[in-house]
Amino acid sequence: MKEVRCPKGIRLFANNGYLYFKRPHPTRNHAIACGNHIGSAQQRCVAIAVHIVSPHCCPSYGVFPHLVGKRVYEGFMPRRGAVGFSVIICTRNRASQLQRCLQKFNELQTICESWELIVVDNNSSDDTKAVVQKFIASASVKVSYVLEYRKGLSYARNRGVAEASGSIIAFTDDDCFIDAHWAGTIVREFAADPSLAVLGGRVEQADQDAPPVGVRAFSDRKRISSFDELFGRMIGCNMAFSRQVFEVIGGFDPLLGKGTVSGSAEDLDLLYRAFKMSLNMVYVPEAVVFHAHGRTSMSSLQRVHDEYAKGRGGFYCKHMVRGDFDIAKRAGREILDLARASLSRTNAHVARPSPPRVLRNLAMGALFRLIGG
Repeated sequence: MKEVRCPKGIRLFANNGYLYFKRPHPTRNHAIACGNHIGSAQQRCVAIAVHIVSPHCCPSYGVFPHLVGKRVYEGFMPRRGAVGFSVIICTRNRASQLQRCLQKFNELQTICESWELIVVDNNSSDDTKAVVQKFIASASVKVSYVLEYRKGLSYARNRGVAEASGSIIAFTDDDCFIDAHWAGTIVREFAADPSLAVLGGRVEQADQDAPPVGVRAFSDRKRISSFDELFGRMIGCNMAFSRQVFEVIGGFDPLLGKGTVSGSAEDLDLLYRAFKMSLNMVYVPEAVVFHAHGRTSMSSLQRVHDEYAKGRGGFYCKHMVRGDFDIAKRAGREILDLARASLSRTNAHVARPSPPRVLRNLAMGALFRLIGG
């Protein structure tokens, strides 16, 4: 074990990411204070991990009695100095939509001295590169063009994270328009709350006449404390993370997301893994993007709903085979509700697929996951 001197007379021993305290029953605030001290000493910040197997596992060290058998992460903070902020947009063969998306970044109000925009081209065959290069020539901020040959949104997102230099990493999509205050809101939220790990924001329809897809229009601020809140409020086109989140839980799953047979759920999977680690997650309605999905035909709407269902099936399968009882219950409830709806034959909403179709796509997503790993 490595001993680190901490404030308030606490002696902290770090061993493989686990922390032990030489003081009877230290408080939650003590943990954060110790984490800040270590972060400043190492010129970076670390996640505080407290893993207590039993209250007697380390008799000479204080423990958190209420955390027995749990693993909790605290103290996610930006690196010292100016807040570094990275925005990642992943794109593939949507040059015209990307061009409109990028123009909104010229309307951003000043957010901080150091920030960057990273556009990850997932091996497009259209004019995507030319669109980005033209924008770089006129942009007032640092813009990077990155080519990721491996097909799949997860590969592209992970490449963006690897290229990013900011301590805060935000994502939006190439068919979204950011609000002028979007980035400033995210930076202020992370600066105001040192423990904040994940932030989700509001998603409105850009075209009010278009069918709603991926909308998260809640107007109230909410700390995420349940899977229903996570599933209902958080979405990949408007989310931000402390960099340390990726160091703790890893990146996006390449077997999920656009460009794979699953077609979606790489964002849900990453957010759920952060949630299971008890990271501090909040939905902030002031961080707004407008979704210009452009889907108007019945067939295009059916395809996106099919992808959502396949992605959920793959997501359910991934975590169920790993023994996640909570996900098993969630999947069971959805399947049971769909089965009942199929038998009642009362589903008449033409903009959404029928319950049997959803069931079939859930099963296909699960099967693809089992075959693919």
